[in-house]
Amino acid sequence: MLFKKDEIPYKFKSLRTYAWDRVMNNIRRYRRVFDRNEISYLSVALEFYNKWFDEKDWEAKITWEAYTLEG
Repeated sequence: MLFKKDEIPYKFKSLRTYAWDRVMNNIRRYRRVFDRNEISYLSVALEFYNKWFDEKDWEAKITWEAYTLEG
């Protein structure tokens, strides 16, 4: 396979959040809205397809930001 310089090596699948302290029996309950009084830690599950699997190594830098809404 020929690689183009500007070709993206992955295909996005999903980005889901869950409260790690609410995991029971290793089953995650994915949610979008959390009350800050009910959780201690917020975790993220990022899934993507590696289009260059077994062909070429590549690196990624992933930055995740969370915001609180006051109101």
